[in-house]
Amino acid sequence: MAITRSSRACTNNAKIVLVLFLALAAICEANVVDDDDDEFDVSEAMERAKADKADPSEKIFNVMKYGAITGGHEDPTGEITDSNHAAFVQAFLAACHHTGKARVVIPTGTYVLGPVTFQGPCNNSEPLVVQIQGTLKAATDLSLFPGEGQEWFNFEDINGLIITGTGVFDGQGATAWKYRDPKTDNDAPGQRMPADSIVKISDVHFTNIWGTSISKVAVDLQCSKRTPCENVQFKDINLQYSGVESQVPFSSSCVNAKVGYTGSQFPPPCNK
Repeated sequence: MAITRSSRACTNNAKIVLVLFLALAAICEANVVDDDDDEFDVSEAMERAKADKADPSEKIFNVMKYGAITGGHEDPTGEITDSNHAAFVQAFLAACHHTGKARVVIPTGTYVLGPVTFQGPCNNSEPLVVQIQGTLKAATDLSLFPGEGQEWFNFEDINGLIITGTGVFDGQGATAWKYRDPKTDNDAPGQRMPADSIVKISDVHFTNIWGTSISKVAVDLQCSKRTPCENVQFKDINLQYSGVESQVPFSSSCVNAKVGYTGSQFPPPCNK
């Protein structure tokens, strides 16, 4: 799963987009589970993720203990970005290599962060929990994103992953929009926009997503025609329109995606 730098700031948009971008609402709870291997008890792990208190047998890896720095202002020297990159990666790797139950905690606060990849495989006996309580704010220095379509926040090769919490992904996308030529395909050189059509996404669950959206299409799945998304599950989605237009048909859209639904769904499910 990848969250791209060029996504719109989450404080303004509760749109959910796979492959092209993922932006969560300003206040939301999201659980993402990769459960393609039956060795994990996903239901037990979900309950563990939602619990008010950590499981006594679960080890906590707090990014602050690894040197993360809060504060919403960017350091022109790049020291804050570099420090947070190192802290987030080190906390994740420590949790990933833990053989028991593990939870990465990003506590309340604002963290400026450049592109970061959390790389598996992991050794955990249960799905790894990443609990995001703070605001993750993308660095606006585009030199940190040298690749065309490079992801900002990326999880790779992890079997058993739950992302939970009431945090915010703020892509600060407005600073990158001016570099995109709307007449040119996203995959064209120099677009600086997400391409992550070669990515295969499957077995992903979105659970208890709630918040507001200024977009008329609040849930937007845009997957690759070459490698469509499969087994994407939505459970209990509750998004409210907060835009300026009146009597707007609030809707969902799915392109090249096989989607299943349980529980309440607002806006209504995709037609495809």
